[in-house]
Amino acid sequence: MNNLIIKDYTEIVQRKQFNLTQHVTLENFNSLISLIRLPKNEENLTKCQIHKKQNTCNHHFMHGYLVSTKDNTEAIIGGTCGNQYFHLDETFSIQRDLCTKPAKTY
Repeated sequence: MNNLIIKDYTEIVQRKQFNLTQHVTLENFNSLISLIRLPKNEENLTKCQIHKKQNTCNHHFMHGYLVSTKDNTEAIIGGTCGNQYFHLDETFSIQRDLCTKPAKTY
C-alpha cells in the first residue's frame, strides 16, 4: 500500500490491472492499494465490486478503496460497504487503518 489518494475516476480506469467486472470477496481479497476520494459529480461512475452471496453490490460511491485481489487484478469498493463487509477481516482492517490515519512524524 502506498498511501495514494485517487481523486479522479479516470485515474482508476486507466490502471492496467483494473477490471470493472472483477468481484471482490473475503476469499480473494489481497490488499488495499489506495483510498478513493472522488468529487460528487463522479459518484455515478463508480460501482462497488464487492460480491456477497449471489450478487455484486454495485452501489455508487465517492469515498472508497482501490484494492487488489489474489490474482493481482484491481477493483474498487465503496467505503461504507468495504467497512461493513470486511469488518472482521484483520488484513483489511489493518491496511485500512494505515491508509486512513495520518503518518506520525518523529
